[in-house]
Amino acid sequence: MNVRALVACSAVFLITGDLRAQDASRLVGTWERIYLQQTDGVDIQPRIPVPHLIFTPDGFHSFTSIPAARDGAKKPLQTMSKEELIARFDGLAAFWGTYTVTGNKLTRRATVHSDPNLEGHDYVSEFRFDGDDLILLAVDSKN
Repeated sequence: MNVRALVACSAVFLITGDLRAQDASRLVGTWERIYLQQTDGVDIQPRIPVPHLIFTPDGFHSFTSIPAARDGAKKPLQTMSKEELIARFDGLAAFWGTYTVTGNKLTRRATVHSDPNLEGHDYVSEFRFDGDDLILLAVDSKN
């Protein structure tokens, strides 16, 4: 799959321009987030690890965000202190599941999540394309 740019926003945005139904087949592929911004305009990148998002043609998605330069201590997890474990997994997020598209609304269900409390969570976004860039605007999240 090709790597393309993913532009994401963390919460509700009012956007101008054409929001007609988007071609959902263009979602299929591998995306890398290049930009993330809060609704107040504060830039979050690059503090948060750069995630990758994959959409398959048969309705599945995968989200993976693993921080670079994590401690590579050669120590079994069972022997690590609480602080070492937190440092090892801080900023790590991964989930996969199904997705559906209705018009320009994308709903990603987290069937399995690195945080078990978020399993079953729906990530709802409006989406559009700007050239080869995918723009996701988070509009709602439901459990």
